[in-house]
Amino acid sequence: MGLREQQQDERRRRILDAARHLIRKGGPAGLAMRELAREAGVGLVTPYNLFGGKGGILHALLVESVDDTERRIGKLSTLAPVELAFAMVDCAVDHETEDPEYGRALLRALWEQGDLQLTPQIWGRCIDGMTEVLRRAKAAGDLATSIREDLLARQQFFDYMIALEAWSNGLLCAEGLRAQCRYGLALALAAAASEASREAHREALLACQRALSSALDGRGSKPLEHASPL
Repeated sequence: MGLREQQQDERRRRILDAARHLIRKGGPAGLAMRELAREAGVGLVTPYNLFGGKGGILHALLVESVDDTERRIGKLSTLAPVELAFAMVDCAVDHETEDPEYGRALLRALWEQGDLQLTPQIWGRCIDGMTEVLRRAKAAGDLATSIREDLLARQQFFDYMIALEAWSNGLLCAEGLRAQCRYGLALALAAAASEASREAHREALLACQRALSSALDGRGSKPLEHASPL
């Protein structure tokens, strides 16, 4: 890498570091381009030149989040397919909730101000990863042969995103988010189970149901009738 490329990478890093700081401090509205340039120590046009604008910066932060989650999942590749599917959910929840102020604010900023033409490409990576794990689960006899693992992964992803939106708006705490996501996955797997694995999936579903009930009883969520709309 030449000196010019190194300097450009350094400016990109400073801009993304500054963006994280501003989002954490001020929420979605905190990511003002003039303030971002000042915080990063670059000219006002530099973030536009490197990222195209606010949507591109949010997209880059999302890519970093997905990259980090995938690195965590990569360390668990020796797990059995169904166990790995639940571990993938846990890794995603862990990443989001380790820095909840930033995680919640970034999600709200993406939904309010992000480039909606870019984010589906990243969501596709998440769906593809789960699809591959479910394909392995079907090959191992855990899922019925008639099940389309790509559609099951897609549905599981959208269920996860609904729970994530509830968490980002303060309707779920971290424990409630984890329990809700694991229950959704267990419910999907139980519905898609092969005859041979049906009882095992049912037991897993009941265990996740107990965990979700415990999380909600422990105020893992706000009553929806008293909550702000999503």
